[in-house]
Amino acid sequence: MKIKFDDEEILELDETTLKLFGKELIECPFEDIKRRLKWVITHKLDQNYKKLEDEWLPKLRQDDSVASIPKSRKEFCELVFARDDYKCRADIEGIEIEGINKPIAAPEEKTSKKKE
Repeated sequence: MKIKFDDEEILELDETTLKLFGKELIECPFEDIKRRLKWVITHKLDQNYKKLEDEWLPKLRQDDSVASIPKSRKEFCELVFARDDYKCRADIEGIEIEGINKPIAAPEEKTSKKKE
């Protein structure tokens, strides 16, 4: 079993590994792995949103140019990300990361590199 993300293999589970997963499972290992991966990603996104909200709600409330603060998670994030004073960690560290602070390139151009 291969686990891929965006067509890139990130992990391969052989028969022994699957049996190890199955030691305490009462369901198909594939379904358990999907459930766990979804939980890990969702949990990380929830943590990041909470940090963003904790940092930016006070700033937005103090900014007279902000007419209203969206209740929707997506709209809140878009409002913050569109601000000139928003910097993600990659910006702070001086690194370009595709899809974060650099447009997504064609597949043959994909790279992460230090900003000049």
